Amino acid sequence: MTRNQKIASGCGCALLVAAACAIGVYVWAQSAMGELREEGRVVMAEAEEFGRGRPSSACMDEAFSRLDACDGVMCEATTGAWLEACLRASTRPTGFCDGVPPESEIMASARYRIAACRARGARDEQACGRLLASVQRVCAEP
Repeated sequence: MTRNQKIASGCGCALLVAAACAIGVYVWAQSAMGELREEGRVVMAEAEEFGRGRPSSACMDEAFSRLDACDGVMCEATTGAWLEACLRASTRPTGFCDGVPPESEIMASARYRIAACRARGARDEQACGRLLASVQRVCAEP
């Protein structure tokens, strides 16, 4: 076998290995996405059930309790999604959204989040601020 044939054969083998790895990653990702979708449905149903017939403050209290138990960004994101669904299902008292700026108002959002997190005595102000984005999204709805 000539030198060029050896190189071509080696490249071909490398391409086959890369293709097999890509297929494996794709299959794994599809499985993981299905699991995440199902987990999301469960979280949303739980949040709606919790919020139904309760005041929005109960959703807030529960979400902040969950946030305190979080140990990573995925947990924080799940808690934010839970809070949005809970708030939509809950009874919002008049004035609940007073002073809550839309997320598009960057400086007003930052001031709102900092003040609200400090008022709650949040352990992690950044995680708290990300959670409050859920409140902003719900309050921005008509």
